[in-house]
Amino acid sequence: MKALLVIVGALLVAQPAAAGLAPGLKVTGKYRATLTAYSPFGCDNSSGGPITSMGTRVRPGVLAVQQGVFRLGTRVFFPKALPGRASRYYRIEDHIGWTPFGTFSLDVAVTCDTLARWRNPRAKYWTIR
Repeated sequence: MKALLVIVGALLVAQPAAAGLAPGLKVTGKYRATLTAYSPFGCDNSSGGPITSMGTRVRPGVLAVQQGVFRLGTRVFFPKALPGRASRYYRIEDHIGWTPFGTFSLDVAVTCDTLARWRNPRAKYWTIR
C-alpha cells in the first residue's frame, strides 16, 4: 500500500512536467479566460502604441490584462499552444485599456497574419514562477 501511495504521489508531482512545463518551474495558479489579440504592426485598430506598460516593445509572447488583476511581469504558461505560436510561455507586460464590466480576458500580442485568423478562443493557463 505504501509503495502504491509513493507511485501515485510521484505521478501527481510529475504531472505539470508531462504537460510541457519546464523542470524547476512552479505553478502558482490555474485559470481559464477568453483570449483576445492585438498587434503593434499597423494591422490593428487599437489606440495603444508599440511600447507596453512595462516600457518594453510589444511583440509576440506579450500578454495584456486589466489593471490590478495580475502584476506586470507575471509569467504565464499555456498547457496547449496558442494559434500562430510554438512557445507556450508568455509574460504579462501590458494593460488592456478598457473592458466591459464583469468580463475578463487576456490580450495576446500577435503578428498581423495570426491576428487575421484569430477567433478569440477560451483557454486554460497557469501562472508560474
